[in-house]
Amino acid sequence: MTAATETSSASDQVSAHAEAEFGQSWERSSSPLVRVSPDGALVQLPGLSKLTGPVSRLLLNGSREWATSGSIQFSANAVTEVRWSPTARDLDLAFGTVDVAARWSVGGASLGVSPSHTVLGVAGKSFRATDSLRVDWTRPFGDGELWSIRVEPARYRHAAAFADLDADVLAMTGNIRWKFAEFGLDKVELAGGLRRERNRNGYVDLSNRGAHVSLETAWPMLGAQWSATVLLQRTRFDAAGPDGLPARRDRYVSTDLTAEWPLSKSTYLRVSVSNATNHATPSLYENQHRTIEISVGAHW
Repeated sequence: MTAATETSSASDQVSAHAEAEFGQSWERSSSPLVRVSPDGALVQLPGLSKLTGPVSRLLLNGSREWATSGSIQFSANAVTEVRWSPTARDLDLAFGTVDVAARWSVGGASLGVSPSHTVLGVAGKSFRATDSLRVDWTRPFGDGELWSIRVEPARYRHAAAFADLDADVLAMTGNIRWKFAEFGLDKVELAGGLRRERNRNGYVDLSNRGAHVSLETAWPMLGAQWSATVLLQRTRFDAAGPDGLPARRDRYVSTDLTAEWPLSKSTYLRVSVSNATNHATPSLYENQHRTIEISVGAHW
């Protein structure tokens, strides 16, 4: 899938990987329509506001790894993705992330430490920057099988218009991956985690805690590699919102089905269909997002 370049040193190796992907999709997003009444309260209006239209996506990814003759390995990774819509500009999104990592072999497992920096823009405007530090422990137990635990503290810093959302976040996740070749499954991965977000400005109604669980399967069929994912997530906010709104509760469900066909040794065609629904109290925060995408990519 990737090409590697090796140094002339027998004890140290360097590998570099790059990927580019372009996708064209049709997206539909809906949420309740609200306005501000003369007394400043939020008032929900009948019907839904909808964003619908074509969306183009460009993703670039590059990584580099340094494996030494000792028990430590270093890596660096950079990813950027831009999404734009000529007819529904609020669907525009851009993000970039850079991380470096050090990984140690510990017996039959590995320990990794990885600081990262991520920037996110929405609808053509700067939205959030995230600094985080990921610590993970991974242990393989078979051919392509493993289990892993990760702890990741992070700090959210928002643009001035959204500074009320600044927060400190702590996430703990774990996953286990199996391979059931006898049933034609290349991968079955179960993941779950807990998350705590504390608002840095003291707004208790914006602080929250949540939990999620996901199941992903992958299998070959009709010359393609298929995958299906289901994600369930629950979020509870700490206090009631403004204007007498009850404390927010989110129940988020998403599904994704993807098929990828190789076009050559280094290129591929991918088709994906996804649906995400957020059931919320109050209903002000309910949303449904649907996407159908066709993309082509290459890796070196």
